[in-house]
Amino acid sequence: MESIEQVKSTTVTSAVSSVIMDGISTDHVHILIGKGITINTDTNYLHTRFTKVVSGVSEPQTAAQYDFANLILKPDAAFESFKYPDRTEMYFANSPMGASAGESHSFVYYLFNFNNSSQYSYITVEDNVFNSTSSTSHGSQGAMQYGVAEAHNGIVITGDATTITGGTLTLYKINN
Repeated sequence: MESIEQVKSTTVTSAVSSVIMDGISTDHVHILIGKGITINTDTNYLHTRFTKVVSGVSEPQTAAQYDFANLILKPDAAFESFKYPDRTEMYFANSPMGASAGESHSFVYYLFNFNNSSQYSYITVEDNVFNSTSSTSHGSQGAMQYGVAEAHNGIVITGDATTITGGTLTLYKINN
């Protein structure tokens, strides 16, 4: 029987430039859930990178080794698909985010092979963005991999010309 075990949880209550969700130290699949994520600059972006331990510290990996693709599902417009090879990060929802009252953003990332130094780490992505009003949302489904076989211990979510002003991020391990 599978169960989940909380590894780490962080609640953002004041503006920060990034949030590192680390603590992966086993070969289990992990889940990172973000809910109620808010930013301070309207129509700006967040991006995601993997982290690894360097001299005892979790460091974002910034080499142009990220490949990602996603499908944006919009109830009020045509669907859009994107693919990006050799990037230095993955943009959250591949879309600008809203910063007005009532706008918040959520995601679920499944993390695979993160503790495995002989395989590529990758995630599957499900996210939801409110980027114009609190009643208009769209979602994104996709995946990202880091094209270097090395162990990673987590993920960092960083503002791109914005800060993260609120929300809760929780990392879980799936026990099987």
